[in-house]
Amino acid sequence: DPATRDDYAITIGAETPDRNLAMPNDRAPEKRVLLLIPSPSVEAYSLAVNTILRGFNDANLPTRFDIWYYNKDEALALEALEWAYAQPVDLIMSVGSSATSFLAQHHTGHTIPAVTSASKDPVASGHLTDAARGSGTNIAYTSINVETDTLVAYLRRLVPGLTTIGLLYATDN
Repeated sequence: DPATRDDYAITIGAETPDRNLAMPNDRAPEKRVLLLIPSPSVEAYSLAVNTILRGFNDANLPTRFDIWYYNKDEALALEALEWAYAQPVDLIMSVGSSATSFLAQHHTGHTIPAVTSASKDPVASGHLTDAARGSGTNIAYTSINVETDTLVAYLRRLVPGLTTIGLLYATDN
């Protein structure tokens, strides 16, 4: 998005068509992050990438982002991990539930830490047995799902007089 492009120089197909690069515009990067993404065509993934880049910029963490779209090709995703290990990168982030499942299967226990994003509930997905205990691995799981009681507690705190909540949902999502 335009705000991200104000903060980062984006190089599409930096080394191959599946790899993009985002470099801070105003300073040399101090950290390097691999973003592992199943495909470039999902709007939620673009939103996640923009949010991640803005978050690092807002936190004043000059970071180079190597963005790999593996197009649901496990061999290409494995190549991305091997590439990350050879650099090495400072952090690996999965974008999307399928990338998170891939990391859980192929990256658990490696020395490079990983964080998930834009992923479904890790307990329901079978990556964690209990969210309160965490993974006990090098992967920090996040979730796009929020428990109803947590959501209602936040809403009541934000809008103390709230009495009615409307809910929209799609049966196919």
